[in-house]
Amino acid sequence: MNQLPHVLLVDDEEFVLLALSRMLRGRFTITTALGGEEALQHLSGATQFQVVVSDMRMPGMDGVQVLSHARKTQPHATRLILSGHSDLAAVARAISEGNLFRFLFKPSKGPELIATLDAAVEQHRLVVAEKELLERTVTGSVDVLSEVLALTNPGAHGRARRVRRIVDALATELKLPSRWALEIAASLSQVGAVLLPPSTAARWANGQVLSEDEQAMVHKMPAVADQLLRHIPRFEPVRAILSALGEASADQPIEVRIIRIALALEQTLSRGVASSEALSWLQSVARPGDEAVLDACARMKGLVFGQGASQTVTIENLREGMVLASDVRTRAGALLISRGHEVTFGLMTALRNYARTVGVAEPLAVEFIEKAEQAAA
Repeated sequence: MNQLPHVLLVDDEEFVLLALSRMLRGRFTITTALGGEEALQHLSGATQFQVVVSDMRMPGMDGVQVLSHARKTQPHATRLILSGHSDLAAVARAISEGNLFRFLFKPSKGPELIATLDAAVEQHRLVVAEKELLERTVTGSVDVLSEVLALTNPGAHGRARRVRRIVDALATELKLPSRWALEIAASLSQVGAVLLPPSTAARWANGQVLSEDEQAMVHKMPAVADQLLRHIPRFEPVRAILSALGEASADQPIEVRIIRIALALEQTLSRGVASSEALSWLQSVARPGDEAVLDACARMKGLVFGQGASQTVTIENLREGMVLASDVRTRAGALLISRGHEVTFGLMTALRNYARTVGVAEPLAVEFIEKAEQAAA
């Protein structure tokens, strides 16, 4: 049995709420709120509303304020205003601040109200469908692109996976409401490495000193990533994050700060710096406005730096999801992959190929790092 759409009705007159509830009974699941304060309680609760309908003029908190709050707490809910004919100026303000779908004049006839709510529910369905397209279909495509990077440049891919793990932990700790653009930007933060010369890519991935020309190449990686992604539809938020990484603006969005700090942290740890020293170093190079992210780093130390129990395995026993707890070297001592890289299919394949050709020193030290989502549960 299909669940009826959830609709929140907000008005300061109880008889109006009762009348509307009777009118809509059987077609929608109705929740009523007597005024703005009660509406905010419902909007902050567990129920996800497809539609929020608010009266315009109410004491204490008007309809614009209610719908503006709804836009923040339940951004996918379709928002409507019920208004008197004398409220046109206020309605114009509501359209701007509350991003209204439609408005209805009082008194609203039953068929008109029902038809409008049906259209609002359909609008909600379309918004959610687009969100799922972005978060599932596009994310799946990004995963494929990421695996290609793993096969062509395992070092860059490993760094991207470690940056993504740090970003996920910080975003969970900071309770960011929308994360898909941030997570994709983290996953693709190293895609520009495909254009680095192999020798430069190897030195950069292993934390070795680069020449000025090589540093300039690495500095241009966000711009290269932006150009590579420019033809992917709906990727503007991702591109905006990646492009801003190379800017020196003091007014950076929180998403840019998170990835910038995660990149710096990963690079420091990959050079063998202890986690306590890495935190102190981050404090010394932080920019104004980074305080919230740095505090989250300190609180999430176990997730961000990795303090899982380590064990040793052979290359044949490597599994996806493991994290390298020490550097991987050839039998001759040459560095292949620095510690901290998460084991993926691509990295596993590359290491097994190395083992069959040049030889790899075994066993490997690995650890399992708790996922941010599990820690937050």
